[in-house]
Formats: sequence, structure tokens, C-alpha cells
Amino acid sequence: MERRNFYIAGMSESSSGGIFRCQYDGLAFETVDFTPLERCLFLAWGKKRKTLYATAQYDGVGKIAAYRVDSEGKLTLLDIVGAGGQSACFLVLSENGKHLYSANYASGNFSEVTLEDNGCIAKESRKTLEFGKNSHPHCCGFTPDGKFLYVVDAGLDRVIFYAYDPVDGIGEKSSGIMELPAASNPRHMFFDAAGKNAYIITEQANDIRRYRWENGKLLMTDVVSTLPEKSEKKSSASTIKFSQNGKFLFAGNRGDDSIAIFQIDCDGKLNCEKIVPSGNSSPREFEFLSDTDIIAIANELSGEVDFFHCEQNSGIISDFCGSLEFPRPLYVLV
Repeated sequence: MERRNFYIAGMSESSSGGIFRCQYDGLAFETVDFTPLERCLFLAWGKKRKTLYATAQYDGVGKIAAYRVDSEGKLTLLDIVGAGGQSACFLVLSENGKHLYSANYASGNFSEVTLEDNGCIAKESRKTLEFGKNSHPHCCGFTPDGKFLYVVDAGLDRVIFYAYDPVDGIGEKSSGIMELPAASNPRHMFFDAAGKNAYIITEQANDIRRYRWENGKLLMTDVVSTLPEKSEKKSSASTIKFSQNGKFLFAGNRGDDSIAIFQIDCDGKLNCEKIVPSGNSSPREFEFLSDTDIIAIANELSGEVDFFHCEQNSGIISDFCGSLEFPRPLYVLV
């Protein structure tokens, strides 16, 4: 098969941390080049994948870096600007490619930067919205209709909505707030491809909560645990990802060090099929390599990304097929 690029965010305060470009050719995995970036946390594609954005932390200040991506996948730095807060742990790009949003975990705020047509950053942190004491924004995204941007706040146990304008971005005031159970620590929220269901994974409650998206509102439907029955291990859920065919939802468990596999029925309800080992310690992130049956699992504390075959029709993760070492792998971008 053709060699495919994918990128790993490896976090380190030394020169060993940054963005690792890797490849898979159907037989083996390898790291082909490296772009240093101190305390690199997250990666996101720009419009048409001609630009790559990364978050970092210099001297306690959050940063957003923009890179041009050439035809081979190599990165060239365009600019680095302030993220408007500390520990920028999530980025999302507007559909028109004009605005980039950053969830700043440690400082409890959330920022918007404006982008040029070529993907370069036009203005540094044009808007920064403060959420107050105990706030820890961990994820941001857009509703299926594109009318609202949402921020998942793990510290305040809520999802905050802002009306979005394709030209002017978001307003200063929220248009709605959805509360979750106290101390559940919601981490990530994603919609299914049909835009009918939203799934929220909670870090401390270790569950996935399903909501119906109807008339611009989220309506709670059901909840499932990400952990094995009667599990006594101290664990915290990490993230959720849909299979490439949309038939399964996968969830990471740090502590139990496992991946929970859920079959999605015709209404969007989750049914746990199996919970399998993640291959190493603390699966913070994972992703499916494009046009393959391979899942890449970033096991943060063991410093490895482990690769397994994943059967698309059953969702089952089975044969181990390789690993690569990185300093604290935090994100996989394909």
C-alpha cells in the first residue's frame, strides 16, 4: 500500500518533545521526521489539510503554532502566537477555515483566533472568554447545524454554548448552558455523523452519556459505564472515537488501561461489546489510521504508541502489530 503519514504530539519540556511525522506502509511503522515544540499538547488540521496547528506551553504561557504542510507531509513553521491562556489542550477549526478555537485547561478560559485565507494566523487571541474559578475547559466543537460552538468544561461540569457567526465568530455571552452531574468531569463531546446524537465521556464518573440533538437542544437519553463490571481499579476515562464505518464507539480508560468497545444501534444507543487491554499504561488518545484496519493507541505514561488490528465489522481490537516510542504521546492526528 501507499505510505501514509500520521502525526504524534509528544510532550516534553526538553528539545525531545514536539511533533513526530510517522508513516505506515502496510508492513511497518516508522518515525520519518521531527519538529521540536516544547510541551506540545494537541494537533489539528487546517482547511484542506494544507496547514497543521499545534498547541504548546512556553514559560507557563500557552501557544498556538501554525505550520505549512508540503506534498510529502513535512512541516514548515509559519507563526507562533499566544493561546490566550495556559495548557491549550484542544483546538477546533470552523468549517469555513476562518476561526480557530482553543480550550485552555489550566487557566480556565477559551480563546478565538482569526485566520487568513492561506491558514496563517491573522490576529493573536482576538477574543478570550473567562469562565471563572474551578473552570477547566477540555474540549470544544460545533453543533451539527454549525450555528453554535460548544465548550466542555471538566471543572464546572457543564457544556457552554455560543452562537457562531461565520464572519464575526462567537459572541461574548453564552447562548445556553447544560449542566452535568457534580464532579463527573465531562472531558469530550462529539456528535455522530448523522448529527442526531451527542456523546459525552466523563473523566471521573467513567461513563458515556448520550443526548439527542433536537431543535437546537441536547436531551439526555441514557448512560453507560466505560469500565468492566465490579472493577476496583482507580481509573479515569480519556476520550471517545467513532470507528471509520460509524458502527462502533471506542472509549479509553486510564488506570484500567483498556479500550471499551461499544456497538451503536440504529437509534444511537450504546451496547458494550468488549473491553480490551490498551497495550500499555494510560491510553490518553487513539485514532484509526486512514484506509487501514489499524488503531493507534497513545499510551501516555509508558511513552509508546501501540498499534493493533481492529476488525471493522465487529469492532474487536485483536492482533498487536507494532509500537513506536515517544516522550508522553498525547495526541494522534491522521
